[in-house]
Amino acid sequence: MGTAGPDGAEVEPHPPACNFVNAPTAPSEARAWLREVLGGHIDDDTLYDTQLLLSELVTNSHRHTQTEQIHVAVLRFPGLVRVEVSDDKSGRSLPRIGNDCDDGGRGLGEVVGLFAADWGVVVHTHRVTVWFEMKTG
Repeated sequence: MGTAGPDGAEVEPHPPACNFVNAPTAPSEARAWLREVLGGHIDDDTLYDTQLLLSELVTNSHRHTQTEQIHVAVLRFPGLVRVEVSDDKSGRSLPRIGNDCDDGGRGLGEVVGLFAADWGVVVHTHRVTVWFEMKTG
């Protein structure tokens, strides 16, 4: 039996997950991996948007932490895909939404908030997970 997801729906017992070395290539490697995982399961437009948001979150982990690995997990539910990006909290300030006067910090609020059905941040003892959900049907 799998884990319960949104609305009590079953999720895969072992969802696809991958660790990426925290390097400038991590966002493109994560996008390619996501295409392998979700290609054929969701439409191309939703896949493109999902890759865009994944790239934003992996880029944030790369730019704002000293973590060695960036962990990405994909959970598939009927009509919904949830993507989680986790890193350890080394050298990281918590994710925030920038304002009009900031030079950056708008990716979460403006990009992820625009395309995702929902998103959030979970702070664990030794890591931070930023997640988003995309409707697939």
